[in-house]
Amino acid sequence: MSYERGWSSKIAAYIMDLVLATAGVSLAALLLAGALETIFGESLADRLWLGPIFPAHIALGLVMGFLMNRKWQLRSTPWVWLPMAALLLLDVSNYARLGGLRFVAAHLFGRAGYPDEVFEQLLIVAPFYASVAYSIGAWLALKRSPSSAKSAW
Repeated sequence: MSYERGWSSKIAAYIMDLVLATAGVSLAALLLAGALETIFGESLADRLWLGPIFPAHIALGLVMGFLMNRKWQLRSTPWVWLPMAALLLLDVSNYARLGGLRFVAAHLFGRAGYPDEVFEQLLIVAPFYASVAYSIGAWLALKRSPSSAKSAW
């Protein structure tokens, strides 16, 4: 007899993955930056944790996505980037109304508004990057052991 998970547990698992992919990765990146700041100084920590590239978020998202989905093996995990993509598109459309696509590129994905736009980047762009990296890591974990992957939906 096979065990079928209910919709509520599938939705709860997806929400848990979404929180891990965004807030969990951001918190881990903050802790990593704090530890590196005490060792190497503020400039390295800022480069790793602050935008516009967010390398700590991307690297941690990839590793956490791989490790978490290696354990849980859910097929829904690679899709945690979708809500963050929708939120980013909403933000891009709001910024585009203010000043066009160059304004969007400069303020959300560049250093034009630095340091004023860092808060916006940390709330929208960094979690998007982290969730995409988490999804890629989760997908790689599924590809590593495809026969044991659990049904997503």
